[in-house]
Amino acid sequence: MIAIIVIYIILGVIAFIVILLHFSIKAEISVNNDDVDIEVRYFGFLVYPRPEKVPKKSKAEKKSRKDKKKSKSSDTPLSSDEVDDLLKQVDKRKNETADDEIQPKSYEEVKDTTQSKEDNTHDDEDREKSNKDSETEATDDTDSKSDSVFKEKINGFKAKIDDIKKKWKKIKPYVPTTWRAVKKLLKTVRFKKTSIVLVVGKEDAYESAMNYGKVNAAVFNGLSILHLIFTVKVKKCDVNCVFNENTFKYDIKTTIFIRPSALIAIAFCTLVNF
Repeated sequence: MIAIIVIYIILGVIAFIVILLHFSIKAEISVNNDDVDIEVRYFGFLVYPRPEKVPKKSKAEKKSRKDKKKSKSSDTPLSSDEVDDLLKQVDKRKNETADDEIQPKSYEEVKDTTQSKEDNTHDDEDREKSNKDSETEATDDTDSKSDSVFKEKINGFKAKIDDIKKKWKKIKPYVPTTWRAVKKLLKTVRFKKTSIVLVVGKEDAYESAMNYGKVNAAVFNGLSILHLIFTVKVKKCDVNCVFNENTFKYDIKTTIFIRPSALIAIAFCTLVNF
């Protein structure tokens, strides 16, 4: 009896997980010249972006604030006699510092300072000469090293290309079967309420017209390719041409619906086929 109850509980949990995976994730995407806005919801709950958490005040900050309040409350005003003593001490220190500044330097001290300055200038000249010699040697070394590094990079790049070619030869026979299986699942990805507004322009009228034609062809060809792979519903698609002005403005909005179960199925099919 207990075993049957456990089986029913497990089956109920599996059914609940399957139902959860069958509900679609909703992603609202808005892209324009100013910023990119992405909002993801699942079961009506906001998944992304997460609300910013307010940092909690630490115990140390609370204690420091309490200590400051106590110190402010414990401070008492000084008496007139204590204020007079403090002023006298300040005047004495000012007079001592003034006397120290007035005392002239001796001839020997001045002579020592001039000699030290001359010695420092000679040392600086010697250092500059040695630095120039070392720089010339370093440039020669760097040239030789850069040549060797460039050759190593080229050899490494060729080796990577050869490795990719070998892997592609192994994978190539399985790609058609995976595409047939995945294509049906990709159709479950739905682009709804798709709105595209573009504004293109050049200062020259001829260049503006040619640019308008290229952008128009690129946009509608891209939408046709997306329609072959996914389920796309276009609400609005406008490409506007502006003359006597170098501009390129865009405002793209769409809402994507995708089931987590479809994502898991796509990954599972590709792994099985490989």
